[in-house]
Amino acid sequence: MHTIKTISILSVALAACGVKVNGKSYGLGGNSSASSSSGGASPAAGPSGNAARAGEDESEDLRDGPPRYAEAGKQCYVMGADGDHPPVLSSPADPWLGVSGDEPVELDRAFRMWQAAPDCSAQHDHCLRDCVWFLGDPEREQAPSQTGPVVYRGDGNLHGVMGSSMGEDTLYRTVPATRRMLTRGAVVVALDGMLATPGSPSDGWHMGQLDRVDWKARTIYMIGSPNPYLLSSARVAVLSWRAEGKVQILGGRKRGELAVRADELFLPKTVIASSDPWAQVKDGQPIVATDTQPFATVSIACTSTNDHCLRPWAWLVDNRSGYAFTARWDGKTFKGIEAIDDLERIDGIVAAYRTVPATRANVKVGAMVFLGAAESEEAAHRLRWDIGKVTKIRDDGKLDVALTTSNSTWPIDLVRVPVVVWYPGEKAEAVE
Repeated sequence: MHTIKTISILSVALAACGVKVNGKSYGLGGNSSASSSSGGASPAAGPSGNAARAGEDESEDLRDGPPRYAEAGKQCYVMGADGDHPPVLSSPADPWLGVSGDEPVELDRAFRMWQAAPDCSAQHDHCLRDCVWFLGDPEREQAPSQTGPVVYRGDGNLHGVMGSSMGEDTLYRTVPATRRMLTRGAVVVALDGMLATPGSPSDGWHMGQLDRVDWKARTIYMIGSPNPYLLSSARVAVLSWRAEGKVQILGGRKRGELAVRADELFLPKTVIASSDPWAQVKDGQPIVATDTQPFATVSIACTSTNDHCLRPWAWLVDNRSGYAFTARWDGKTFKGIEAIDDLERIDGIVAAYRTVPATRANVKVGAMVFLGAAESEEAAHRLRWDIGKVTKIRDDGKLDVALTTSNSTWPIDLVRVPVVVWYPGEKAEAVE
């Protein structure tokens, strides 16, 4: 008998000589540590009077920071001695801005790697400061690893969330992902947790080698992991550098091919992956799915906005236990799912349903519904769904539902409605 645990509901341009904006003066420093002592901007510090370092909450500093958005300059922005903050870029920085000769630019003042702003999409270079690099060695690890933005301070020293020393790792200069940059095996960086854009300096970045892109779902996958990352947060390494070496261009590209254009960028977009419920029926019978991609385990709320994290082939089957199980047709019967390649028998199946997310338009009083909440794609396919009947459609966007042993109220975005039913030995038909 297939058993599974119930998952509970949790549910500017700036000139080198400087400019004034809103009464404050801002400038650009040189691209080496020698010039940084004389260059730099000098606005008032943040509310605390001190420069904020990476990892601190920066949201309140928007009031006293530099121009909210600014064009990247011809040199790296160097902070003043009073701890001013770099501008948020209005377009992605030229990756060569972070290079001086054969090495990364040396910056001896570099407090903030990331600057909070209302829009931290790829259009604004994910709010990263203009000369940051990412540290890691995915070619050795062959699996996504934690990384973060850093700047080079010379002699192998770094400043940023990944510590103060390079060790044997490599520095990578990145640009927001574009279709032409996303080639298999490319070194990529993306935000963990299916985040579309960074929202704080503590958001986790992962680095790995690109496995594949799901253009429809607008996600990428890295070698060695089943977890997806949103295209809107993805970045591609175009330059690399190791200690005592020279900056190298990656991907067989030419020097002038590394910068990206605004019309190439992937911007945040709501992803609704609802599949055609009849697409899994042929000649009245369920069809066998050939999907072998392991389930993602990354934490994400599975709601109607992402089809409750269900794969397009998923059915919900009823075996009169009071619950329904996510199931897969193997050519002979429906089986419960422990993993993409681990199916288990479900005894007593009386019906199987193809379902869609509930909406105000398709749900009605008296109708059968399936209710559940999962926190990952993997969990959604191992979920034991409650089966109930709608007793009331509330004005607050929730449904009152009568279950087998109790009544409860559910948010409509955690509810699915059956539209196709298949009974053993019969042909699939529309649910009346």
